[in-house]
Amino acid sequence: MFVNFSINYLGITYTWDRISKRVQQGKPITEMDTSSYKLIELDDKEDEESCKKAVDNSNAQLYHQNHRTLEDYRQKILELNKQRKAEHIQVGSQIKALENKWIELIGQTLQLEIACASLETEIQLKQYEQLINDTAKQREQQQSIDDSDKQPTSDPDQ
Repeated sequence: MFVNFSINYLGITYTWDRISKRVQQGKPITEMDTSSYKLIELDDKEDEESCKKAVDNSNAQLYHQNHRTLEDYRQKILELNKQRKAEHIQVGSQIKALENKWIELIGQTLQLEIACASLETEIQLKQYEQLINDTAKQREQQQSIDDSDKQPTSDPDQ
């Protein structure tokens, strides 16, 4: 079994199905008639009708050639756009993955900053508590000294 294919030659599409049907019907594969693609040579350059036919033929061929060229460009542009779209989708996925990673890392950074700020606050509180405790001990010691100075001492000489 043959794979179906098609060939576009000078604006005419030939498919494997069309060729194989001719072979199955016992008809020979004929060469493509290219006479319509040839420029008409003028037999009589004075004959206005033959000149008009030659110009019309040339214009028709030019039109079809331009049409085929335009179709080729359209196909190339379509393929290029498909390729670009595929690249954009791939790059878009990569960008999305990188964005998610960035968001994750920013979240971790914020958690670390919050933990550091919490630890700094805890250290400052401990230092403040220590300062209060030290101050309280100094006051107690000073109070003890003051209290001991205020107590009458028993003087044996009195």
